[in-house]
Amino acid sequence: MKIETFYNEFRGLLSQTPQDKDSHQIENSVVDSFNQSIDDLSKEIKQDLSRFKIDETSRWDSNRYLMIPFRTQLGKLIGFLEGEFNLIPEAGGRSSSGPNISVINQNTVAVTVNQSIQQIIDNAETDEEKEKLTELKSELEKPQKDWGKIRGILKWALDFSEKLFFQLLPILLKHYGSP
Repeated sequence: MKIETFYNEFRGLLSQTPQDKDSHQIENSVVDSFNQSIDDLSKEIKQDLSRFKIDETSRWDSNRYLMIPFRTQLGKLIGFLEGEFNLIPEAGGRSSSGPNISVINQNTVAVTVNQSIQQIIDNAETDEEKEKLTELKSELEKPQKDWGKIRGILKWALDFSEKLFFQLLPILLKHYGSP
């Protein structure tokens, strides 16, 4: 089974799971199926994902589990898959340059940003902006990134425009830690 299949299964499950304000519990069968899918995914990617499973401490009674822990773990798993495998959710069947925001529960919000640095460069209004962003893109594409140079460009971006800085932040987080 492909990782995208699991990812779509979990996103579908999230879309069908009621918010806590609508229902405080979820049936055993849903949780059991979710935990089994985590086991299957763990085998597929050869990585232990048991930290995302729903355990007995989240039980409401013998037939149901609490909704908040379930939605929280489901949201964390979706976020993990998006980050680990660079998965981007479909936005109504078409690509989007804006953020895709999923409310997991009252305490958890997952944000997926679909904008690339090239799109930001293409929308730049001044030559200085295009030049600095092109320099940043070039630096991020290098195997050995000069984080001092990147920091300088980020300082410039923050001084230039708060909006620009916050557009760049998710892109930088994606590259952080990459060799």
